[in-house]
Amino acid sequence: MKNTITTLLLSFSVLFGFNQIIVTNNNFIQIGDTIQGYTTTTGVPSPGSSGANQVWNFSSNTATPNSPTIYVDPITTPYASQFPSSNLASVIQGTYNYEEQSGQDWLFLGLRGTSFTPGDYYFTYQPPHYVARFPIQYQDTYTQNYVKHYFLLGNTSTYDSIVADYQTQIVSNVDGWGTLMTPSGSYQALREYRDETDVITQLMYKNGAVISNTTYTINVDSYYWWSENVTIKHPIAIHNTSSTGTGGSSSWNYYDIGLQAPVGISDISDFEISVFPNPTRGEFFIESNSPFELIVYDHLGKTIPFERYGKQYQITNENPGVYFLKITTVEETYTKKLILH
Repeated sequence: MKNTITTLLLSFSVLFGFNQIIVTNNNFIQIGDTIQGYTTTTGVPSPGSSGANQVWNFSSNTATPNSPTIYVDPITTPYASQFPSSNLASVIQGTYNYEEQSGQDWLFLGLRGTSFTPGDYYFTYQPPHYVARFPIQYQDTYTQNYVKHYFLLGNTSTYDSIVADYQTQIVSNVDGWGTLMTPSGSYQALREYRDETDVITQLMYKNGAVISNTTYTINVDSYYWWSENVTIKHPIAIHNTSSTGTGGSSSWNYYDIGLQAPVGISDISDFEISVFPNPTRGEFFIESNSPFELIVYDHLGKTIPFERYGKQYQITNENPGVYFLKITTVEETYTKKLILH
């Protein structure tokens, strides 16, 4: 009888009493954080199974690096006035995403930019779209409904602008927990499944007249993997599959949570070296107690040219992203992270 009880208790512990994974808003993304993402749309792996104690092994599923996502103070961005409640913005390839950290919620307010398309474009969400609702636990569920307003100023031979409204519903279910393995590492993780339906009404304009009025539906199945054991709170991996009546596409993304300096470069404190402003659009100043030599690297370790005017330095013709300043004095070599936006 005693052995039977012990066996039952052990079974209960395995099924229900595991070291519960609860993803909180500890280590919430902060201004100055950087996330390096990788994406592939070919050879996209299956998202795997739901349930307890899963192993999602994607360690051999490599992907192409994207431009880093850099988190900045919204005040330093050109479209902050359109998103007055935003207290966090992210920048990637000229697109500014406006977000809000509100209590336990991470909200996406909208975006604006000029990249990826022929002209200026923006999205706004009413009400704001949840990036995450903390804490996240196994078998949590919630539903969100919102309208996404989209505008594109095209200036092409086909159209002048596109206006669209997305009527969106997302049903979220934290459907699994276990071990996630990516090329970046291994994590104890929760998997969140999001079932999204978008009903889109799109108007296309040319010379002030509507030349196209269409309504169609997109269904998106997304899987987000979250872990409490990361230095910056962000999904570790995302798997998307979208479909319409005429076709579909899939993508696989994984992330380095917290970009590190290139190999051979160690981080430093601010004790002797001061770099400002940071983030910057390219111009910055360095103050040091000692004479020094400067080398600038990008996140791949490539040397970046710069100009110097006394204590003022200028990096030009480089993409927004994270760069590393290797500062060598007589006594020591330091490294500072510099963010261009």
